[in-house]
Amino acid sequence: MDPVRPTGPMLPRPAPAADPATTKAAEEFEAVFIATFIGEMLEQTRPRTVGGGAGEQMFGSLLANEIAREIARSGGLGLAQSVAAQLDAYRR
Repeated sequence: MDPVRPTGPMLPRPAPAADPATTKAAEEFEAVFIATFIGEMLEQTRPRTVGGGAGEQMFGSLLANEIAREIARSGGLGLAQSVAAQLDAYRR
């Protein structure tokens, strides 16, 4: 299988935030954003034959959050960098 390649020119990424707290907050924001999509994806792909219940919903949510955190930590969608750059610009 061939790796996925961009179809057009890539936009430049914003410079990293100067403040580590800003970077962390932006990364956490991105993780919450991604978790929303992951949670919906897991909900739609879950087989309907499983018993379900409150436990399944709770642990499904935890799984979505952890997957999203790992995606955000590994570079994510680029949203964290953009948010951090905007927060830095706002502080100036």
